[in-house]
Amino acid sequence: YRRLLLLCLPVLLHGCQPTQEKPISGADIVDTADKQVFSPAEQEVIAATEQLLIAAGNYQIDQLNQWVSDKAMLGITVLEDGKWINTELTIQEYIDNLRLREISPYLEIISDYQILMSEDRLALVRGDAIVHRYGLPQSREVNNFTMIKAGDQWKFLNISFTVQTIPEEERKFDLDIFARAYAQAWGSQRPGFVASFFAEDGSLRINEDPAAEGRAAIAESAQGFMTDLPDMMVRYDSLITTQDGPVFYWTLIATHAASGSPVNVSGHEQWQVDDQGRIKASQGHFPSDEYARQINQTCDDHGLLLPNQ
Repeated sequence: YRRLLLLCLPVLLHGCQPTQEKPISGADIVDTADKQVFSPAEQEVIAATEQLLIAAGNYQIDQLNQWVSDKAMLGITVLEDGKWINTELTIQEYIDNLRLREISPYLEIISDYQILMSEDRLALVRGDAIVHRYGLPQSREVNNFTMIKAGDQWKFLNISFTVQTIPEEERKFDLDIFARAYAQAWGSQRPGFVASFFAEDGSLRINEDPAAEGRAAIAESAQGFMTDLPDMMVRYDSLITTQDGPVFYWTLIATHAASGSPVNVSGHEQWQVDDQGRIKASQGHFPSDEYARQINQTCDDHGLLLPNQ
């Protein structure tokens, strides 16, 4: 079976219960935005679709349940050995299957949207996409969604897609895609997903702290952030190449669990990447003093931020 997924559009943080700024996927890494103009209602549909795609790529079952109707159906047709093999199942059957098998994160990028709307309440959406794992394209999928607006939220009534595997000889590693998938994994609440982007003996050092050595230690380090920031999203900002290796720039957006304060800080990681396309070593940098200041903010009775004492 296959997956679903998502990504979100950025919104400014404010107050103690902020509207979260979400990372961008899909549309920010293709030139679709330069070629297509969407109405506000269509933009809502695209945002909902990308949110679904991220939740699916991170295997966030609770998030999927929020976006998909309880009675939703999945239709999957896969080209295997020249023949199309069909699978039909309910969303609950799909979710039950996820619980039983080994999973790894993936990033799905839609390069083109076609949308038909009815009274801004019903939408038929087609999205031509490539599914990537760890910077390598795996399959081309043509998604077809039926969506209905329930109150102020779009719900998915039907999810159908075709799958064609990309031949091994055509799978070219893309470090930029790898970085975007890595950023997505930090919002998964699955620390093992973050660690899987590292070599088995890889290391992650944050500021001047001792380095986490090996995937188990890296997962433990990621878990600390995920516990403190349960709605954490990491936005890909840029990736540049230097003589010392690639540098990944990011912005972390979250709400601190203990204080309820909004967090919005930016930083970067200097990488060494091995010949298997995994991070051999990462030296992370972020403004720890500013982070500490933000998580200690408090609010007045009207939900407005007060200056630190």
